[in-house]
Amino acid sequence: MPAWASLDAQARRPASRRLMPGGNGGTAAPTYANGRGGTSLESDFLARGAGCRLEYRGSFRAGVITYVEGALRIDFRHAHGGRCCRFFIELPDEAAWESATRTPLVRRDDIVDFVAETVRREEAGSWRYEIEPTRIRYD
Repeated sequence: MPAWASLDAQARRPASRRLMPGGNGGTAAPTYANGRGGTSLESDFLARGAGCRLEYRGSFRAGVITYVEGALRIDFRHAHGGRCCRFFIELPDEAAWESATRTPLVRRDDIVDFVAETVRREEAGSWRYEIEPTRIRYD
């Protein structure tokens, strides 16, 4: 069964990485449920210093979002969510991160934060998102 199919299991995950929309209809920077602001200082540094960006292939129904940072390119599959959510992006879990992305595990949170917030800003401005261990879910 795919990771996104088990909403019951996902509901039991800790809320420390959940994001909530801003107070003005989702256009403000989101805040983590644990109080941390939208993107970390490390993510901001990566985005400014390394020229990070996203490339999109496919359609809203299914495709690939590519994180680009210099010569580094990481592909993340995405799909229309159906009943569980509007849209989701698949992520390698922590155990598979380094082999799947060729980047150190210590960078995972910053890259995932950058992808989640950039997709929300560029493609889904009024939606909120939640970062889970194996996906980013947009509602």
